[in-house]
Amino acid sequence: MPRLAQCWFWAVTIWRWGATRVAVIRLTHAHSMTIDEIDRAARALAVQLKERYGVESEWLPDRIVLIGSGVSGFLQLASDHLVIEVRLGLALSLLKRAIEREITDYLRTHVT
Repeated sequence: MPRLAQCWFWAVTIWRWGATRVAVIRLTHAHSMTIDEIDRAARALAVQLKERYGVESEWLPDRIVLIGSGVSGFLQLASDHLVIEVRLGLALSLLKRAIEREITDYLRTHVT
């Protein structure tokens, strides 16, 4: 197989793998906080994710939408629990465990 064809083959293979195999972090965390308290905690988590990973956030009434290079997701706020879903692109999927651990640690210390 010619060298250019090999490069093209691997580029397409990697692109397909990255397009279909997205790492997903899904967490549900129960809390006994008021809506205002959980809103502040969720916003603080969004700020931390922006500082660490460059993730932008958009605030909606009951949800924070996360958008960044190679990452998307949301924080869903409810009266008794918080749902977090983050989809990581190919590069950030290598950091899935570290990102998940950071979010979990934040929830344990700031969301009760």
